[in-house]
Amino acid sequence: MKMMKRLRISSGFFSFFLLLSSIASFAWVGDIELSEVEIAQITKDANKKDSYICIDPRVSEISRVILAVSAWDTDPSSPVNLLRNHMEQGFVIARKDAVLESLWYAEKFLAQCKQEDSALEQSLESVIDQVAGDELTIDVAEVTKDRNCHHLPILHINERITVDGKAVFKCEVSMRKKLKVKGEATFKEDVKFKDEVLFEDNVTIEGTLSVADLVIGSCIDNLCVNTLSVNDEVVNTLIVNSCIDNLCVNTLSVNDEVVQTNLTLNFPPVNPGDATNKSYVDSLVLSGPTGATGATGPTGATGNTGPTGATGVTGAIGNTGPTGATGATGAVGNTGPTGATGVTGATGSTGATGATGATGATGPTGATGSTGATGPSLPATSADVPNTLVQRDGSGNFAANIITSDAGLIFSTGGGSTLNYYGQSTIAGTLTANQGTPATISVTYNVTRIGNIVVVTVPGTTFTAAGSPQVYVDSAVLPAQYSPASGQTQQVIAPRIGAALYESGSMGTLNVDSAGTVSIWKEAEGNGGAWLSAANQGWDTITSTFAR
Repeated sequence: MKMMKRLRISSGFFSFFLLLSSIASFAWVGDIELSEVEIAQITKDANKKDSYICIDPRVSEISRVILAVSAWDTDPSSPVNLLRNHMEQGFVIARKDAVLESLWYAEKFLAQCKQEDSALEQSLESVIDQVAGDELTIDVAEVTKDRNCHHLPILHINERITVDGKAVFKCEVSMRKKLKVKGEATFKEDVKFKDEVLFEDNVTIEGTLSVADLVIGSCIDNLCVNTLSVNDEVVNTLIVNSCIDNLCVNTLSVNDEVVQTNLTLNFPPVNPGDATNKSYVDSLVLSGPTGATGATGPTGATGNTGPTGATGVTGAIGNTGPTGATGATGAVGNTGPTGATGVTGATGSTGATGATGATGATGPTGATGSTGATGPSLPATSADVPNTLVQRDGSGNFAANIITSDAGLIFSTGGGSTLNYYGQSTIAGTLTANQGTPATISVTYNVTRIGNIVVVTVPGTTFTAAGSPQVYVDSAVLPAQYSPASGQTQQVIAPRIGAALYESGSMGTLNVDSAGTVSIWKEAEGNGGAWLSAANQGWDTITSTFAR
C-alpha cells in the first residue's frame, strides 16, 4: 500500500464527545439529528471557536471507513476504536481535530499492517479531504441561535392539514407549499413572504409595509392612506371611493380615469377667467384648445425617507485561526497567608491486646453423666458380603467387588506386580487465546494413568476465528500425578481443522509441561502461524501419551 503524504496538526491529547448521558431530545441542522447533550456541548464551546464534524453515515463515509479499519485493529484504546465507540453510542458529531487524528491513525495503520484494499484507501483519502476542507463542518451559529426551540424535535408534515380551532406558533414555522387562511390570521412578529402572495379579503397592517415591486391589476374599492409616496407608479384601473389625505406622485400615468365629484387643481389656470373646477377640466379635455405651456413650478419638497431595509443574513463564521504562541510565564506571586489549623484527626486504632494472665486454679470435677444407649452393630467378615464391615482374614486379605478411589490405587510390588498406580479423571478447563477471538474456549480433559503411563486427551473443537490467534493456553490445569516429570514437556502433533486436514507445513502442536499447563499452537511453537480469520477453524481430538 502506498503511504499518502499529508500535512497534519498533532495534538497533545485525543478527545471525542465520549458522553455518558442518555439521549433525551433532539434538534436538527439540515437533515442531521443532534442530541440535547451534543447541542449543550456545542453551545458551551461556542466561544472557543471549536469546529465539529458531522459523522452521520447518511452524510459521509466516515462511519463506514472507521468500521472497516477497526475490524483489523485489536487495540481497544486506539483512536480508530475510540471513534467507533463514540459512533456506536448514537452520536453524529465529533471534534474536528479528533476526527482528523483518527483518520490519520487509520491511514498509518493500514500502511503498517499491509492490508491491501484500494477501495478502502480511496474512501479514506476522500473523507480526509472532506474533513480538512470543512465540507462536513457543523454550522455552530445555526445550532446555537435559538436554544428555546432547537431542543425540540422538528416535525415534518407531508400531508394536508386542517386546523379548525386556534393555532399558536411560538417558534419558527416554515411553509414549503401553499398556506391558505380562510379566517383571520395575526402575525405578532416579522413575516417574510419569499414568493407571490394573494390576499382575497381585507388586510390590516399596523406596522411598516415594505414592498419592492407592487402591481395593482384591478380595482381598489376602498383605499384610505394618510401619507403615500410613489415614484413612477403605473395603475391600469384605479377607482377611489373614499379619501386620500395626502397623495404625492412624481409621475402618474392614468388610463380611463373617472372623477365623480370636483377635482381641484393646485396650479394656476392658463387664463385668469377660467374656473379651476370640473367644468373647466371637462371643457379643456373635450373641446378647448391646448394652452400655452405654463411656467415651471417651484421644486416640491423632498419626500420622506423610505423605511430602512431588512437586515441581511449573518455570514458564516470563518475558520478558527491558529493558536497563538504561549506567553511568557508571569512572575511568582507573593506567598499567601498561612491557612487556618485543620481539624483534629480521627482517633488511632486500638493497641495490641496485653499478655494473658496466669491460669486460675482447677475447679472441682463434675459429676459423671449417665451412660448412653448402645448403638446398632453390623457383622464383620472378610468375604464379599453387602452391608457388612470389612474384616481381614488370617492372612490379612479380604474379598471385594469394586473399589473406587479418588486419587488412584498404589499396589505393592512385593508380589511381583509392576502395576503400582491407577487413576482416571475428567478435568474441566479453559483455554485462553494470546490475541483475537474467540478469547476463551471451554474444554473437558480426559486423563488416565496406569502405572507410569499417562494419557491426556483434548477433545476436538471448531470456531470462527478473528484477530489472528496463535496459541491457546490453560495454565496449571492438570494435577501433578497426570503431568510430566519435573522439568519435562511432552509435545505431539495437533492437526488443524480447515480446508485441508493434516495440511503439510502448517501442523500445530499440543504441549503438556511438568507444571500441568496445556498449550495448543496453530503451528510449531515459535513459528508465528495463526488461525485464519474465518469459520471452521480449530483442531481434531488430540491425545498425548507419555511415561511419568
